[in-house]
Amino acid sequence: MKSPNQKEFLSFLKRTEIVKYFPEPIVLKSGKKSHWYFNWRKGFESVQCMDELSNLLLHFIEVQGLEFDQIIGVPESCMRIGFLCQFKRFIMENEDHPISTFRINEKEHGDPAHRSFLGDSRGRFILIEDVTTSGMSLFATVEKLLKMEGAQISAVVALTDRSGKTQEGDSIVGSLLLQKFGIPFLAILDFEDIVKEEAFFHE
Repeated sequence: MKSPNQKEFLSFLKRTEIVKYFPEPIVLKSGKKSHWYFNWRKGFESVQCMDELSNLLLHFIEVQGLEFDQIIGVPESCMRIGFLCQFKRFIMENEDHPISTFRINEKEHGDPAHRSFLGDSRGRFILIEDVTTSGMSLFATVEKLLKMEGAQISAVVALTDRSGKTQEGDSIVGSLLLQKFGIPFLAILDFEDIVKEEAFFHE
């Protein structure tokens, strides 16, 4: 699915140097080799970057018409952006909302409901991921959230999807997510979108 604010998002990736091209392929976390590397830490390292990214993300979610109660980020890469998006909803709508996050390290003591999670787990969540490749860490987070009391996942939104395409032209991770959990998958940009704009990133 094409993003209504795709041009703005591409410009953001270029200005923040989140996307980098290497003449010699490098090894990614998934074990795959690629000329392209997405360093989303650059998008989360300043207040200005986080403000702009959260606005782009909230606009994308609004256009999709998703029904949800909370936005939450995959630990630990997207925890801050998920928290900020949920906080901005309160500012924009002037209506109180719950705000939750995962713990990076699960506690071994205390209330079992709060050992790996902080906040109210009841309701419909949008789960934010920065880059999807194999989808393994994303699926583990989905399983963890669905085990929480009253938790439902309305959709997973990826900032960038580089998992590849099925024969039908759908996202591989998105297709697996739908098959395993019945959860819709949306990506603001996929890898093909980036490759098509290779000249733009070399300007």
